[in-house]
Order: sequence, then C-alpha cells, then structure tokens
Amino acid sequence: MWNYLHYALPTLKHLKKGKVILSEAYITSNKYNYTGKLDLLMFYANPSRICLLDWKTSRKNKDKKYCHDYFLQLAAYFNALLETYRIKVTSASVCVFYDFQPPSVYTINSDEIDIYFKEFLGKLSGLQIFC
Repeated sequence: MWNYLHYALPTLKHLKKGKVILSEAYITSNKYNYTGKLDLLMFYANPSRICLLDWKTSRKNKDKKYCHDYFLQLAAYFNALLETYRIKVTSASVCVFYDFQPPSVYTINSDEIDIYFKEFLGKLSGLQIFC
C-alpha cells in the first residue's frame, strides 16, 4: 500500500483545489435500468467545471487504448448524474494507480462521453448493469 500512496500523493494533492460533490455514491438510471457506484465527483472553481473521477489499480502500465471499458463506465455515470441530479459533468477522468510509478490519468471530454454512452447503451441489451 505504501508504494501506491508514495506515487499517488502528488496526484491526489490536486484534489485539495476542488470541492467534493459526491464520493463513493450509488447512482441509478431508471430510464436505462442500471446502477453504479462512482468514486468521486468534484467541483473546481477556477476555471468552473465539474469533474467525474474514477480510481483503478494495475500491476502493469495501462495505455489509454486499454481503458475503453473504463470510459464506458464513466459515460454511464455521466448519464445517471444528468438524469438523477441534473448535474452536467464537464470532463471525466480515470486515474490508474500503480505500485511502481506515478499514476496514469486519462481524461475524456463531454463530446467523447456522448460517444461512449451510445456504445454503452448498445451493450446494455436490456440487462441491469452494475458498474
């Protein structure tokens, strides 16, 4: 655990600049029938934005191209936040923590989120999904 913290602390210190809106919160889309538990939703004042953050750990380095399913998950959270709370997320990031190097942070903007959400809906196939 110390190795994760050692490399993660510089990244996590940036969170002090924002205000937590939701943390470890279950969110649901009644319209599309899925539920998930988001890690963190933050508000930043300068510039004004709302960011959705998700944490992952990995034993090997993950390039952005291997985070596709994470982006589908973030897009599902984005939609549920909009549907349930009327919160419009500005960007969504996945932060992959390693025990041997600084984390990788991959961010997608609202246009990309829309594309990933359409793909997520295509995968739903009428089943209830837990993210």
